Amino acid sequence: MNMNIILEFYNNTTPEEKKQLLNMMARDIIIPYRKKDGIHDYELCEENPVSMNGTAFQLNTKEFSKHCNS
Repeated sequence: MNMNIILEFYNNTTPEEKKQLLNMMARDIIIPYRKKDGIHDYELCEENPVSMNGTAFQLNTKEFSKHCNS
């Protein structure tokens, strides 16, 4: 992979454009999470997979959404 393309994208896009890319890739992103019984894979939420949290991108998992909606 050409690192120059990645750096060019990172340096020349807005946070909203980066968020849009992450939203488009959301169904392909899995977050591994270690628990006492082993490693679990969390998928991103379908409704709001990525949001801005200050200057950082927050990845919202389905597990996180369950806790927020209860």
